[in-house]
Amino acid sequence: MRGKYFLDTNILIYTVSNVISKKEIAVGLLSKNAVISTQVISESANVMHRKLNFDYPRIRRITDKFAEENTLRIITHRTIRIALDIAERYGYSYYDSQVIASALENTCGILYSEDLQHSQSQSPKARKNALRKPANSLLAEVSVFIISEYSLISV
Repeated sequence: MRGKYFLDTNILIYTVSNVISKKEIAVGLLSKNAVISTQVISESANVMHRKLNFDYPRIRRITDKFAEENTLRIITHRTIRIALDIAERYGYSYYDSQVIASALENTCGILYSEDLQHSQSQSPKARKNALRKPANSLLAEVSVFIISEYSLISV
């Protein structure tokens, strides 16, 4: 994989899951070219505790490993303002917008996610169109990929 790319929370969660087909893909994405944010680490810790029933010492070890194996970036006020603009303009949830904003801020050409909740439509085609705006658009720089059961699918 060339260049930097951003990993959403669900990708990190699949690295510790029992869903083998998705786990293999997710583990393959972990690297120093992968950028994650403090939001993604925080959301991952929450999911590991609430949904996977991991104890805090285990969560601490896993999140430490995520931070060591990937490039960790802090959410700033600038990130928040960009996220608000994305949410307002494109209809994504605020937290999905913050992930997109982090990818943009860190000049990641690709954002890997299982899904982004877009309020304008539920169809993948509409999500693709929302991200394929003219070159002067805020979102023109990011390609989004969704992990399907067995492979990465461009949207």
